[in-house]
Amino acid sequence: MKLPFRPTLSRREPAKRSLWRRVLRGTLYVKLGLIAFLVVVAGLLYLRLSVGPMTFGRLPERVAEALAARIGPGWAVTLRNTAIELHEGTPALRANGLDIRAPGGGLVVRAPYALVSVDFLSLLTANLQPKAIEVRDLQLRILVSRDGSLTFSPVQTTEEVHAAGDTTAEPSPSKEAAASLAASTDGPSQVSGAVGSLFDLVVGPGSVLNSLGRAQLTNAQLVFIDADRRERARFKRVDATFDWSENGGRRFAATVEGPQGAWQLNGDVKAESGTAYRAAVVADSAPIQDILLLSGLSGLPAATDLEFSGRFDVAYSDGRVTELKTRLDSNTGMIQIEDKDTSALPVERATIVAEWDEAKKTLNLPILELKGGETQVKLQGTLSTPTLKAPWRLLLSGRDIVWSGAAPGDAPLQVSQLDADLSGSDGVTINNIKLRGPDLTTDISGALAAPADPKGLKFDVTATRTNVRSALRVWPEAVAPPVRRFLVSNLKSGTLETFKLKIGMTGADVEKSMSGGPIPDGSVTIDFQISQGTLKAAEGLPPVSKMDVTGQVSGTKVALRAPAGRVDMAGNYSLSASEGSFALDNYWDDNAVARIDFRLLGSADGVGAMLQQPVVKEIAGFEVDPATMKGKADLRVGIGLAVNNIPAIADLPLKIAGTLNDLTLDKLFGREKLEAANLTIAYDKGDLSIKGDGKMGGAPASIDVQKNRQGGEANVSFVLDEAARSKRGLSFGQQLTGSVALKVGMPLGRLDAPGMLIEADLAKASVDQLIPGWVKPAGRPGKLTFTMVDGAENEIRDLQLDSGTAQLRGTATLSKDGELEKADLPTFKLSPGDDMRVQIDRSGGIYKVNVRGNVGDARPFLKGFGSQSSSRSGNAQRDSKDVDIDLALNILTGHNDEAITNAMIKASVRKDTLRQLEMKGRLGSTNIAARTDVQGRSGPVLIIQAEDAGALLRFTDVYKRMAGGDLIINMATGEGAQPGLLLLRSFTLVNEPALRRIIPTQTQVIAGQDKAGNPQSVRVDVNEATFARARVDFTRTAGRVDFKDAAIYGNQIGFTLGGFIDYGRDRMDISGTFVPAYGLNNAFAKVPLFGPLLGGGQYEGLFAVNFRATGSTSAPTLTVNPLSAVAPGFLRKLFGVGVEPQGDASPVTPER
Repeated sequence: MKLPFRPTLSRREPAKRSLWRRVLRGTLYVKLGLIAFLVVVAGLLYLRLSVGPMTFGRLPERVAEALAARIGPGWAVTLRNTAIELHEGTPALRANGLDIRAPGGGLVVRAPYALVSVDFLSLLTANLQPKAIEVRDLQLRILVSRDGSLTFSPVQTTEEVHAAGDTTAEPSPSKEAAASLAASTDGPSQVSGAVGSLFDLVVGPGSVLNSLGRAQLTNAQLVFIDADRRERARFKRVDATFDWSENGGRRFAATVEGPQGAWQLNGDVKAESGTAYRAAVVADSAPIQDILLLSGLSGLPAATDLEFSGRFDVAYSDGRVTELKTRLDSNTGMIQIEDKDTSALPVERATIVAEWDEAKKTLNLPILELKGGETQVKLQGTLSTPTLKAPWRLLLSGRDIVWSGAAPGDAPLQVSQLDADLSGSDGVTINNIKLRGPDLTTDISGALAAPADPKGLKFDVTATRTNVRSALRVWPEAVAPPVRRFLVSNLKSGTLETFKLKIGMTGADVEKSMSGGPIPDGSVTIDFQISQGTLKAAEGLPPVSKMDVTGQVSGTKVALRAPAGRVDMAGNYSLSASEGSFALDNYWDDNAVARIDFRLLGSADGVGAMLQQPVVKEIAGFEVDPATMKGKADLRVGIGLAVNNIPAIADLPLKIAGTLNDLTLDKLFGREKLEAANLTIAYDKGDLSIKGDGKMGGAPASIDVQKNRQGGEANVSFVLDEAARSKRGLSFGQQLTGSVALKVGMPLGRLDAPGMLIEADLAKASVDQLIPGWVKPAGRPGKLTFTMVDGAENEIRDLQLDSGTAQLRGTATLSKDGELEKADLPTFKLSPGDDMRVQIDRSGGIYKVNVRGNVGDARPFLKGFGSQSSSRSGNAQRDSKDVDIDLALNILTGHNDEAITNAMIKASVRKDTLRQLEMKGRLGSTNIAARTDVQGRSGPVLIIQAEDAGALLRFTDVYKRMAGGDLIINMATGEGAQPGLLLLRSFTLVNEPALRRIIPTQTQVIAGQDKAGNPQSVRVDVNEATFARARVDFTRTAGRVDFKDAAIYGNQIGFTLGGFIDYGRDRMDISGTFVPAYGLNNAFAKVPLFGPLLGGGQYEGLFAVNFRATGSTSAPTLTVNPLSAVAPGFLRKLFGVGVEPQGDASPVTPER
């Protein structure tokens, strides 16, 4: 079945679709062609711009018109020297000059360089739409009106300034602000004016910045000018960007570089309605100095490196600030007053919290905190802005404030309450500052920063019942700085009863004060009274306490008076101080010297404690134990103290004059005690003198101390007589008699001081074997000097003894108990020809004595050998030492030109008793030897052997007229009587005068025997009497020799002897019998039974002559009884001469 009209419909529908397709296809081709054309054009333009800038006829004018239209009606924009270029990949119009003028023709912006970014399509369609602008090297002036509003204008060129002349008017405040200020105080505040101007700049309807999507300032300079046309602040570089934020507001970020460096400022600003705005601004590391510049307080005489960071929240509506609050926190830094005498305040952190109250036109400050070291300040207050009827006013208050002390080590200053009231229409007026605390009651008022004299100062400070250290902390460091500095360093405590400070200083005076003065005398007046003050004049000196001080300080002078005080020292020692004064004529002078005078009274032990102070010890150079001192002291002290630069105490012009009376010093040196001394003391600029007299050991003593900066010496002179020596345990019996003058010198003030110099004058003393072999009668000169150095062991240096022929040189060491430990005597001379060195060393309580040399004289030792024991006192004997002697000399000389060569002696003596001896040598051409031998329990026996007995007796000066002979002596050693035996053989007596008197005939012919034993007459040669043998039994005790039945005989004559020789008393008494024809006569004595009757004794004979020698050992008296020659032996005893001595016959036992 065929459908109706179908063929016709089939033909029309394809035709219509084809037509539409052709139209659409053509349109598409046109569009694609247009797009391709635009792409090609854009590509060609991009390639061209990439090669370099290009210019387009009227294109800059159209861009300028578009910018002006964006800003608002009536605005005009001028671009100079323009060109199109690529900037960050997009086309931009570069201009080497940009001017923006307000509808009234006023120049608002002038920039030497600008870059305007345009929409690329608008550039192709010639309908330019600027989307961003960058202004470089802009110089912008911001005028701050009196109502706080801000007016922005470019910095004029020199030509424009000249063209304008003086017609430039002060920028007028906004109409609203001017009307409000003129009508009442209810109008907008200055803060509202400033904030409103900033909002208008950023987001206002007529804002240049708000007219574009993005605006940027690069390397701009900002200059703030106040209403009086004075430059308030200058920022040499500002980089800022302004862009739209997501909420429709404006976001900005700026870097500001001011005098203290760069800091950042960024935030968001939004217009909530036509006249309402809100902003949140964040500041990062903004220097407080830059903030002070903006606030107009850059003239404050202070500098700081503090930087604050924080947030500002601001709301503005209908010409007023409805909200403004901020919190700023600082970094760590310092606050430094611009004065060389003011110390910096360290700041660890500071916090400022502020809120603006527009209704009251007041800035509320709920938190003002600062912490630095021990300083902790927390304040709150309000700052009211000025009105037509009232100036600005700042009220602050705080509690429990802590300030660091006036000096390091001081306790922090506690301020319980601080109230401050400051205001000013003419500078800053300090209506009142009240400081209250446990030790602080201070009120301050004054004025500063007046326009007529911006740097002038006026202060009134009063204080009562305030701790002096607290008052010194409140005392401004720039006021009388030398005085304050001295008191801070030296006034340690006290109560400030009253304090009044008045300052009236012009700016010029302040400049002088900060640069080191001087200032007018009347510009500063200080009056104060201090009770119970403690002053420490210098480090190392004891403080003066309990002072009541009155003082006056002016612009140049200081005068203090202290009628009484007390100097307390360690160990509960003290001195009373009185008549104190302090005067300084010009404390600004760098060389200013204060005159300090006072008097010290008290006991001598207080002076001793003073001498222990480091500074005083440096002056005196010595110290004493105050516990050993008694007496009275009266000293006047004057000090010239350089207050600006206090020198070492030794360099001070210090004067001390006074006396020490009835002084007793237990230990002047060693164990010596000074008594009843009266001393005069004088010290003047480094020269110390102490002179006076006293007593030491009951004997007069003189004291003389002299010291200067280079050093000095203290000399004490006194005399030690026998009683004084005995009192000190220095009794030497007959070894040292008479008085000895001593001078003890102690060096002062020298670190390398050699020690104590001791000089002994022995002229009036008699010495007998004090050193073995040393003998000096009284009246002959003698001097002993040495230096005593204290230490672990007392050292004797530079020992010198000069007494006639005796000379000693060397050193020694003593123990703390005074015992000799060692000695080295390179020079040991007792006779002129001696060449010996003696070394002594103590080991195990025994002294090792080593003697070496070429020549030694034995005569001094031999002279004292016989009398040594008797001359020693009982104390000396008890103090006798154990000694080991080792002597080796090439020549040991004796009496009568005799000498022992190659002498070697080794001996051990214990408590004056010879225990061991070994001696060898050559006496002439013969040997001599001595040794000890132990025989039974009786102890050691001394054995002496000599092959030339005559030479030995001449050597020892016992007997000079013997020649030859073999000698053997055996003698017991030890304490008490020492028995001995002397045997002699084959010796001759030469020229013995006694023989001439004893032999009874003038012809000196006697009966004798020939060689066969037959009787015959024999001539006796009295010049050379030869003897065959001698035997002497003797006992030695204490310098005395007793003998009995001694026999000396030969073929011709013989003798018997008995008696004693006392060397200690220089006495002898010897009786004897002369037997002629000894060989024959003695035969009768040996007949049994009748021998003693006929001969009288074993060694006598039938015929004999009695004789006796008495008197001094050097010149005895000889008596002979000729009648005894005819008497039998038993009758010879009846004749008066020749019998054994009776009186004083028994030996005197020495003290042991």
